[in-house]
Amino acid sequence: MFLGLEKDLQAGYMKVFLSFVSFNDLFFDIAKICYRQKM
Repeated sequence: MFLGLEKDLQAGYMKVFLSFVSFNDLFFDIAKICYRQKM
């Protein structure tokens, strides 16, 4: 039971991490576009 819980936690962390990474990519894309608009 405890082992299963740990695996669920790891999966949850991975989901949060991946969504954070994809959000970061989106943020950098927006920042690049804004930077080009200013140039």
